Amino acid sequence: MALTHNTITPIPSDGPNTLTTLWNSRYQEIDANFAYLENEIAAAQLGDSSLCNTIGTMARKLNNVSRTLNSVGTRFVQIVGIVCTATGGGAGTWQRIDANYNAINTTGETFNKHPTYAGVIDETIDGQAMVRVPLFYMKTGTVPRGDYVGKRYWMVSDLPVPGFSVHPAFMHAGVEIDQYWVGKYQGTADGDNKLGSVANVLPLQSSNDPVHRLVFFEDMRALANARNTAGVTGFCMWNIYQLAAIQTLALIEMGGSDSQSLIGQGHVSSPTTLVTDHETVKRAAWRGIEGLWGNLGQMIDGLKTNADAQYMIWDKNGNQTYESTSKTAPANGYPVQMATDSAERYDLGLVFVAGATNLAYDQGTYGDYFKQAPNSVTYYGGSRESVSGNHVGLFSLEINWHAEYGHSHIGSRLAKV
Repeated sequence: MALTHNTITPIPSDGPNTLTTLWNSRYQEIDANFAYLENEIAAAQLGDSSLCNTIGTMARKLNNVSRTLNSVGTRFVQIVGIVCTATGGGAGTWQRIDANYNAINTTGETFNKHPTYAGVIDETIDGQAMVRVPLFYMKTGTVPRGDYVGKRYWMVSDLPVPGFSVHPAFMHAGVEIDQYWVGKYQGTADGDNKLGSVANVLPLQSSNDPVHRLVFFEDMRALANARNTAGVTGFCMWNIYQLAAIQTLALIEMGGSDSQSLIGQGHVSSPTTLVTDHETVKRAAWRGIEGLWGNLGQMIDGLKTNADAQYMIWDKNGNQTYESTSKTAPANGYPVQMATDSAERYDLGLVFVAGATNLAYDQGTYGDYFKQAPNSVTYYGGSRESVSGNHVGLFSLEINWHAEYGHSHIGSRLAKV
């Protein structure tokens, strides 16, 4: 004896799984099966022995229906994105969108219930305060249809679906990983030979003052790697892809690019470095990552310029091999557009590096300043010495000092894979 619907219609695998219309029809099929069983059981209770004999079979089929529903449930995908509807104005104009490029309204709960955002949590590893960032998948480009056709967009998904690819922050040595960790605080000194991440101490500062310890780019990287001893593995200085993953998630959640207006100014316009969890430093925080901009400019691995000021970036498969790009970093100024150049092993569209700039703040789109020079490594976020808040923020990037440059307003941040 067959159920009304022996097989629940599968959700299509080639499109978004969050549409109400797709789910309603499946629940109607399940309801019809329950109604059928209720009628059969009622008949059995009135003495139809042949139907009594089939109740066990029907119960087993109900279990199959439950398993089918659970299987469909595991494919429920949560996709959220943002589109830049207009460039310029200092920080652009933005609109959050769904998987079909339609405008949506969101609240804090929208993101608190999204598995990716909810998975950004504090954890202590090797005695260091870290923040876990879970694996997500990304799609970016220009909107192909609808109200925002031709506009640049970014989308994230908690599960792999057609059109999305794993964000490069979650590739390590060619293998997809489930998460990475980033220091909750700006990098601190752990003894004389390790980079740490703890509260209530001054962050470790590079310096060109002979009175202080000199910590250049390669030194900072070595201090982070020095944690990998006695069975501990995976610690490193944070890199451009890890930063970009945070920038992408924060951009969508903020609903715009001006982090200082939407979150907080952070510690700027001061000659003094503050401790890692100072209230002023904590104003520049996103989901537990404190001092994300301001206080100290932060060294970032994986991005540099060559002698012609062209971007060089680590490959997107996590092998940490520098790939030469065809994109020359634009002149110092406020980013109007971010670069999108790509090739087989890199895609600048997956990070936030300037593609075009303008000297006038009100012509920029991302609220922050960009600097470049040939043969330089990357410093992110701006520092306490930035006299203009427009030079500090989530999208502030300076690729304008060589690796042997040191200063008391420069530090870094610990990470782990």
